Amino acid sequence: MRTLVLFLLCLISTAALAQDSATTGWSAEHLYRDPDKARVLAMILPGAGYAYTGEYLRGYGTWVITATGVMIGPLWVSNDCSILTWNCNRASRLLNILCGGFLGAAAVVTWVRSVRDAPKSAERANERRRRRELRLHPTISVPESHKGLKAGLSVAW
Repeated sequence: MRTLVLFLLCLISTAALAQDSATTGWSAEHLYRDPDKARVLAMILPGAGYAYTGEYLRGYGTWVITATGVMIGPLWVSNDCSILTWNCNRASRLLNILCGGFLGAAAVVTWVRSVRDAPKSAERANERRRRRELRLHPTISVPESHKGLKAGLSVAW
């Protein structure tokens, strides 16, 4: 008998806490993806902000361009001979510097753009999630003739 009373008290108290919205700590508008977290992830690893927000192809492309430019660009600049013909002259050296510099610059620009665009990507993900949620809005209209009550349910798509 004692355990039954204790069980019922626990059940009632948890039901009462479930109705109290102040104890949850969550706001009514909880974000699906945090823009600040997406920016920090994009700063740490190129493309990680996009992957966090669900844009996997864009994140993978950003990572590939940045990693290629950072790894191959300096190697290409430091090479004295032409990569394709193995001719060692001044023209091939200048071409290597230009191509390696272009790869390095493309890597840096891509990384900076991903850091700047990651919060916008999080906002796009939040908007996509908001559009997918099913929202029900009860609509009740009373006609002027008072012959009957019309009630309906509107669904926002």
